[in-house]
Amino acid sequence: MAKTPEFLLALDVSTSTIGIALFEDLGSGGELRFLTHVRHKVKPQPKSKMEELFCKVEIFENEFLLKYKGFGITRVVIEEPLLQSNNVYTIATLLRFNGMISKSVYDALGIVPE
Repeated sequence: MAKTPEFLLALDVSTSTIGIALFEDLGSGGELRFLTHVRHKVKPQPKSKMEELFCKVEIFENEFLLKYKGFGITRVVIEEPLLQSNNVYTIATLLRFNGMISKSVYDALGIVPE
């Protein structure tokens, strides 16, 4: 009986684009199977930045997560945000959005992202 392929999902999250790489787990290594991104431009512009983040999460869910839900993803890695900005608001927004995407991944795939 052939083993069902398992996949690692790697995400690079920013507030303008989410980079997506899907690797097939080959035991001691892996092979890149899919590389894309989701650009989440929200129109019309919401009244608050928090609402805009919610809308961006929804775009990511619809454009990628829900389409690949049954694909065999067994592990998810999300790159930590680069926190070298002098703007505390920017850092807080990146951390907040990263947490929202992590929760979305957990809800859709049942996997706790690393």
